Amino acid sequence: MTMSACAADGERPRQAQPHPVRHSPVHHPVHSPVYQDVQRLAPGERPPQFVVISLDGAGGDDHGWFATLLKAAGRAHAKLTFFLSGVPLHRRQSERLATAWRHGHELGTYFNGHVCGRRGMGAWRTREWNRRIDQFYALIENGEKLPFDVRTAIRGGRTPCRDVHRPSRDAAYRAHGWRYDASATGAPRWPRRNAGLWEFPLPTLPLHGTRRRVLASDQALYTAHSHARPAAAGKWPAWRRQTTQTYVSAVNARLTGDRAPVFIAHRFENWHGGSYMKALIDLMTRVCPKPQVRCVSFTELTDWLEAQERKTLARLRNSS
Repeated sequence: MTMSACAADGERPRQAQPHPVRHSPVHHPVHSPVYQDVQRLAPGERPPQFVVISLDGAGGDDHGWFATLLKAAGRAHAKLTFFLSGVPLHRRQSERLATAWRHGHELGTYFNGHVCGRRGMGAWRTREWNRRIDQFYALIENGEKLPFDVRTAIRGGRTPCRDVHRPSRDAAYRAHGWRYDASATGAPRWPRRNAGLWEFPLPTLPLHGTRRRVLASDQALYTAHSHARPAAAGKWPAWRRQTTQTYVSAVNARLTGDRAPVFIAHRFENWHGGSYMKALIDLMTRVCPKPQVRCVSFTELTDWLEAQERKTLARLRNSS
């Protein structure tokens, strides 16, 4: 998958002309054996519509979704980001993650559990963040071996808790060579870099057919539909359709607008008979193959952003 510039809406697709990067080199992710170079936009050229799909808690898969997602992503030419919790991997987990890596998907960190509140992540300062990151590495390395070095593969993560001291956390990220954080929430917009790290906030989206807005996650939709409780199976198909259309409409709105990236976060859950995972696959099937759309990992998006000129990024942000 080459993340080249694409034709404007309504125009006939054309062959993109390369615009080589002449400033500081792009940091190529070492974990992906099928990674391809990014290209710089020409002045005034529209960017691709990026969609970044991430899965939290990628070490666990009690419902067998991992293989299904990889097959769907392969058909749709999509790359996913799997946020891994710090646990010693057993053989099946290691094999799943190795397969994802070989197909060019990204691994990030989901840290070592939901240690939230004033006595948890909210109280951590840089020294503790550093310790927890090193602990994450050690836990992974103490399990079944992966066919790559996890310490060089990880380039960012998502914290399970929102209440954190960001300057301390970000200092630890930088100390470990990380490049982005995907923990925050916010309105859809072109990303910014703060204190050396790219910020990729999970957006709130209009819930299709209503006046409500929901966070772009399966957990938020599960809560919106049934207050996060099991519900009658007869309601599942409608909720799947609504979830799919919520995501597709969000992508289409950006595609015809400012083309700010769309971020979506799921977990390996089977809520309402897998309605939300099925909707995620529906989304990939419907939008990722479009010539203007690029379904990429966080690291691929980071590389693309860093390949652009500053004035290009300023133009994109001003369009949001």
